Amino acid sequence: MTSQFYPNQQLASVSLECYFKGRVAYRASAQNLQDDLGDEFPNLFVPNVSQGSALDLQPYQLRSSSHEEIVAFAANQLSYVNTDYPGCDGFIARATNLLGSGLSHFGVSDLERVTYRYNNVVAIGRDENGFLPVAEVLNLPAGSWCDPTKLTELDLKWQQQAESAKLVVQVGTSESTGLETLEFSIGAVVAPGGQASEIASTAKLAHDVARGWFEANISAEFREFLEGES
Repeated sequence: MTSQFYPNQQLASVSLECYFKGRVAYRASAQNLQDDLGDEFPNLFVPNVSQGSALDLQPYQLRSSSHEEIVAFAANQLSYVNTDYPGCDGFIARATNLLGSGLSHFGVSDLERVTYRYNNVVAIGRDENGFLPVAEVLNLPAGSWCDPTKLTELDLKWQQQAESAKLVVQVGTSESTGLETLEFSIGAVVAPGGQASEIASTAKLAHDVARGWFEANISAEFREFLEGES
C-alpha cells in the first residue's frame, strides 16, 4: 500500500507499540535507554498509578523537548508515539530506530505482539435535530441495530480479524470547552510480533492493515477535506 500523506490529516497521535514477556530487570535497562536518549528526550514523566493497578505495567514516558515525540516503556512493553505524524515511511524509520535501540537495551529478541495505532480527532457539530453527523466522516454499517444518520451519542468498540492482523477500532464522541469531537482509534495488531530485528517489516504490515480500514471506511466528503479540496 502506498503511503499517501493527507495535507489536512486529523491525527492526534500515531503509535508503534511493542509487547514482550515481562522483564524483572527492566528498570536498569530503561536507565541505559534514558542515558542514550537524554539529549533528544530530556523530559521524564512517571505514570499515575491508581489503587490496585500494577506499577510495573504502567508506562513511563521519555518526551522530546517539543513533547511531540514520546518513547514509553514498562516491564512488558516499549512504544513510540508521535503527535506530528510525518507519514508512514518517516514514522516507521524513526520508530524502528528508537525502538530497536530500546529493545536491544532490554535484551528482547522476540515480540509477543506489535500494534500500529492511529488516533484521529475530528471537530463536529450537531445538526438542527441534535444528531451527530458521523456519516460525514465515517461509513458506519447501517442495520436494524443502528441508523448512523440519527445518532445522539456514540461509544463503540469492536475487534475483527483481518488477513494478517487483528483490527481494534474504537469510535466515540467527546466534548471539551464547548467543542464536540468525533474520536476514532484504529489499531492493527500483529501477533506473534516476530523478531525484534524485523520490527520495520512488521510495522509496515500492521500499518497497511490499519490504513486499509481507514481508506475503506471514511466518507467521500471527509476524504475531500483531508486532501484539502473542501
